[in-house]
Amino acid sequence: MKKALLGVAVIVGMMAFAAPAFAQGTGYIEICKSSPAGAFPTGLSNTPSFTYTVSNGGGTVTVPNNSCSMPIRVTAGNVTVTETLAAFFAVSSITTSPGSALVSSTVSTGTAVVSVPDSADTSGTVVVNYRNVPVVGHIEVCKNNAADANLSGSFTFTITGPTGSGFTATTTVPIGHCSFPIAVPAGTNTVTEAAPNSVTSITVQNGAPSTTNTATATATVTVRPDVAPGDTSQETIVTFVDETVNLKICKIASDAGVTSPYTFTVSATEPAGGNPVPNRTVIVLPGQCQLVPGPYTNPNGTSGWRSGTVVTISEAAVPGTAVTAITVAPANREIGPKVLSPLPNPTQPGPAGSDVVALGSGETQVNFTNDTKPGGTLKVCESPDGKAPAGTNFTFRVVSVVPAGISTTVTVPVGSCTLVPNPTAGSNGLWPYNAIVDIFQNAISGLPPVAPVVVSPSARLLAQALGAVAVSIGSGDVTIATFNNDPADASSNGSSSSSSASLAAAAPSTAGAVAAITGNAGAGSAGKAAQLRMAKLIKLHGAHYLVLRVASSHRTAKIRVTELNKHGLAIRSFVVTVKTNRAATVHVPWSANVKVVASKLV
Repeated sequence: MKKALLGVAVIVGMMAFAAPAFAQGTGYIEICKSSPAGAFPTGLSNTPSFTYTVSNGGGTVTVPNNSCSMPIRVTAGNVTVTETLAAFFAVSSITTSPGSALVSSTVSTGTAVVSVPDSADTSGTVVVNYRNVPVVGHIEVCKNNAADANLSGSFTFTITGPTGSGFTATTTVPIGHCSFPIAVPAGTNTVTEAAPNSVTSITVQNGAPSTTNTATATATVTVRPDVAPGDTSQETIVTFVDETVNLKICKIASDAGVTSPYTFTVSATEPAGGNPVPNRTVIVLPGQCQLVPGPYTNPNGTSGWRSGTVVTISEAAVPGTAVTAITVAPANREIGPKVLSPLPNPTQPGPAGSDVVALGSGETQVNFTNDTKPGGTLKVCESPDGKAPAGTNFTFRVVSVVPAGISTTVTVPVGSCTLVPNPTAGSNGLWPYNAIVDIFQNAISGLPPVAPVVVSPSARLLAQALGAVAVSIGSGDVTIATFNNDPADASSNGSSSSSSASLAAAAPSTAGAVAAITGNAGAGSAGKAAQLRMAKLIKLHGAHYLVLRVASSHRTAKIRVTELNKHGLAIRSFVVTVKTNRAATVHVPWSANVKVVASKLV
């Protein structure tokens, strides 16, 4: 009997021991996260979220920064919450609501033990509050020249913080100098020199473990936390070293006729932080290459360019040849537009060909290929629309300006045209493609020239003055210059003259000014029948002239000439009296601000 009773007692005791475990129920926990601004500019405001591990079935929970999670269902009792830490932040405090729910906490490990009661719904949720602060370190970026380089200017760097920090910062450093210490999140940071660049080495001090890559101009370093706020003695120093780069121009002759030296002009623009670069000029012989002197003189006596400099290379025209191909090595440095010699129309006085490239590490080579091209025919005509008497012969002097040293004369009857053969031996009478030729009409008393001289094709007109014109020569076709002469009126002294100097300086003003007719009919001395039929601005021997023609039954007319700036505001105005029914030349006072020269009958 005693044995039986003892067995019952044991069973009852076991039931009493197990009852609490079966009674344990469900509770709820909520995690809230806050982080103030820190020592580096953004604090933790760019860190999007933080990760927590919750025991008792809570699992892994992600909480947005400065926000709270949804209530998390757990088994009631003591629940352990652990924040996943990183080098760039630390837990500064852990609290709960209600406060009595916090069993224990360890901020160094981000761990809290929380008592969660049974709760049939979320009304009994325990809130766990984590407060984080940034952990700050410092980086200093330095920029130096390679031993054989002498660059100047400044370079830009980007610092990217540890994964999850959302931190970025930029700094600009003059070459040969360092930045101020830059507050960054502690841990793994990457420093990148902005492209384009020519980095030859990167060194790191106090940033181990670290990796560097000169090809990508990056250094990934480990930044230590500051010993104390503002103490930068443990900062990481990253030094980038750059070298100058080279530009080479090569001349390729596609046939034996390409023998002349070729002149190239190089205009350049350095990347942001660089310096102004004066234009460079080099001469390259066919079959040879030439390094273009850069703006930086290196310690070893060479010169170089800054990587990333954008250069425009223009070849000056050599009559008789054309640029037919341009290639760049490496090819990806060509950014264009590429311009080849247009055929049959020449490009004088512009370049025969050009290309645009961006310089990179090492050497950039630009190859210009030239072919010889057939010359063109030159024809001079005397218009039948003029009033010169039938049978009148006009004499013209034809002078080649480029190439120099070729001259001849030709006679043209009124209403006729005459071919002008090139007198050079072996030319077959053709003038070189892309040549510049001046044509001067010898004066005949009583038959002054009438502007303008008409050139066909019109694109070949380079400049003109009374009785003279400058033209360029095409390839395989005809360039025609047509002159016009009228008898002088009774008021004329019966004489006319033409310039004997080269018209190469008679191109339109380099200031880009144009002539404009603002009034076509006038009263006054010219009467109502007067009409201003032509106004053309020319530049001759450094001076500016307005060539005018007024049709009127009166012998003279008054013209108001007004110089306007780019905003249309008058700079100066004056009135001149000109003879009518003939071309009249008026000297125009000049300044660099003049953009329009307006003429009007008064």
